[in-house]
Amino acid sequence: MNTGFTILIVDDEKNTREGLKQFLERLNYDVVDAASGKEAIQQMRTVKPDVVLTDLKMPDMDGIEVLHAIHRLKPDTLVI
Repeated sequence: MNTGFTILIVDDEKNTREGLKQFLERLNYDVVDAASGKEAIQQMRTVKPDVVLTDLKMPDMDGIEVLHAIHRLKPDTLVI
């Protein structure tokens, strides 16, 4: 049974992304992931997550740029 709470994980490191996703899914969260900041912004347009967990250092956009872009799309989204 899922909680109805969706989390978006943004990290360019596949092992980190997949490990965190597996952990959160075991806690019954709906989890989507993105390998880049640009992919995360695309996900935001369709998924509308409640929380975004983002890496700070990524090749295309850093975590602060991701935070600002997400808040332009959905200002009340919690970004960690």
